[in-house]
Amino acid sequence: MVSTYTFASNKSQKDNGYQMVFLAKNKKGYQNLVKMSSMAFTDGFYYVPRIDRKIVEQYKDDLIVLSGNLYGEVPSKILNVGEHQAEEALEISPCSSIANMPMVS
Repeated sequence: MVSTYTFASNKSQKDNGYQMVFLAKNKKGYQNLVKMSSMAFTDGFYYVPRIDRKIVEQYKDDLIVLSGNLYGEVPSKILNVGEHQAEEALEISPCSSIANMPMVS
């Protein structure tokens, strides 16, 4: 199984974003994973490798997305803001169709 983790954020913001783990389901997923990882290290690097949410939307096919550990968007919002905001984050970010993507808990 091939995987990577990176921080997903809006490119316009100079922050680390939220941690996400990406797993490749097959060869196409692996190719998408390599493209995203390369972009995170070359185009989006700001203290840590970061990937723009629009890039995640573009290359999400054949990937399984995990929320990350406590630095993921959903766990972070549950701990610091509230469950309602975490549910909203699942519906709108890091890409508009994350709710339809395979999730592993």
